Amino acid sequence: MMSSKDSTTSRIIDRLDDRKLVTRSRSEDDKRVVLIELTKEGYKIVENLEKNIDECFRTELDTISKDQITTIVTGIKILNVILDS
Repeated sequence: MMSSKDSTTSRIIDRLDDRKLVTRSRSEDDKRVVLIELTKEGYKIVENLEKNIDECFRTELDTISKDQITTIVTGIKILNVILDS
């Protein structure tokens, strides 16, 4: 039985597949497993997103103080410790 998370994931993959951003194939080892791969167009979009995100972070980080950056870094370190435990 599919959970709501599974069905949501399936709908997202369906939309990406409709837009030719991913391809699906069955695993040779286990036919129940569906492998998802980005297409060339999918990779292009990911690259553009990464560039846009980098630009956004650089722009925003330029507007905050070193103390604020230190606070953010400290928060991220704490979050890493929590997630690793």
